[in-house]
Amino acid sequence: MTTPYTIWALIDDRPGNATQVLGVAEHLATADAQVEYKHISYSKLSALPNALLGASAIGVTKATRKALKAPWPAVVIGAGRRMVPVMRAIKKRSPSTKLVYLMHPQVGLQHLDLIAIPQHDEPPQHPRVMSTLGTPHRITRQMADEAAAQWSGVLSHLREPRIAVLLGGSSNNTEYTMEDWQRLGAALVGLRSRLHASLLITTSRRTGAEATQLLQQMLQGSGYFHAWDDGGENPYLALLALADGVVVTGESMAMCSEACAMGKPVWIATPATGMSNKYTKLHQALYQAGYAKPFGQQSALDWKPPAPLIEAKRVADRILEIIAQ
Repeated sequence: MTTPYTIWALIDDRPGNATQVLGVAEHLATADAQVEYKHISYSKLSALPNALLGASAIGVTKATRKALKAPWPAVVIGAGRRMVPVMRAIKKRSPSTKLVYLMHPQVGLQHLDLIAIPQHDEPPQHPRVMSTLGTPHRITRQMADEAAAQWSGVLSHLREPRIAVLLGGSSNNTEYTMEDWQRLGAALVGLRSRLHASLLITTSRRTGAEATQLLQQMLQGSGYFHAWDDGGENPYLALLALADGVVVTGESMAMCSEACAMGKPVWIATPATGMSNKYTKLHQALYQAGYAKPFGQQSALDWKPPAPLIEAKRVADRILEIIAQ
């Protein structure tokens, strides 16, 4: 190792994994750690069970293996099932390197030095495990404020209070019907009327064309509406910065966590049929900690969360403690 503060952030092709790793790594970079970003490409062998792969890099491409070489870092950060054998292979060649894994590893905890597991995944009680509320993400107040400055000409004239509306949609675990979208649209119209607010709305790929068209019609004249398929830059970060409160659909753990990053009231909207147990646990954890409330007819801006929820920084701080030991 050339320096005790060299850190490798392992980035793969899964955005959900990459966002968590980047979020933690970027906080470490601001703390003067030397962060190197290693892009990991998998081979077909990565589909094998981790129990068979063990501590080996045979599940990644030859080019990736060539890039993972000395001088070795003090810490390696990774996420995703396929990343575990790669991390263990690095540890095999550099026993002093600490392995930090984000998410539940599905392997023996003795193979990793720090494991950050969300509360909704029921982390075990173990000295190497830290529990997070929601998932680590990249959003910071500075990042959001910079986006708000770029969008001020489009958004800053809108009447206050402003409510950001972050719309996802159906996924592998959740289905939003047109009746759900109709009900959500009506609730947003009611919220706007009660609060005399502007709505700052953005959809996503999951929302779909039919639901987007319905909501555009129902919410016409409510403030600002960005449809995902319109192209151009998404004002997502600017909406978070400029809003006085946030409504977010509950099928995305990342989006729910990001909505809580600004320290503003957050309401989580769910479909009538409910959500899977894991998502329900996340929502309940956010409610119990005071970061969010269920979206309903009585939603009001008369409360404030305890603090911005930025778990990536808390994980980064724990890594710096490990380096200093």
